[in-house]
Amino acid sequence: MSSLMQSLGIDKLSAEEKIALVDEIYESIEQEVPPISDALRRELERRLEHLRSNPNDHSSWEDVQVRLGMKDPLLSDAQRKELDRRIKAYESNPRNVISRDDAKVKLGIS
Repeated sequence: MSSLMQSLGIDKLSAEEKIALVDEIYESIEQEVPPISDALRRELERRLEHLRSNPNDHSSWEDVQVRLGMKDPLLSDAQRKELDRRIKAYESNPRNVISRDDAKVKLGIS
């Protein structure tokens, strides 16, 4: 528990009271956010209209991650986590240099 929550007494609130507090905080922040400019609003409306008119003309976040090399479509989430864990452990030793592809080969998941 953070010391701020303890010093403000939030740690003593019930779950229901904490949720109500979060709602109040969110509403107060929402009132402080400056409005977007007319130019930005027009651009957002243009993009939204394009998306509605061309529903198949976009990529899912997963497809984008695959294209950027952030995600390997052939690995399960568990394999990806294990690969990332092993790469981080290997890279933490400054004498080791290995590419993601080399790591996959070493792990037998190429």
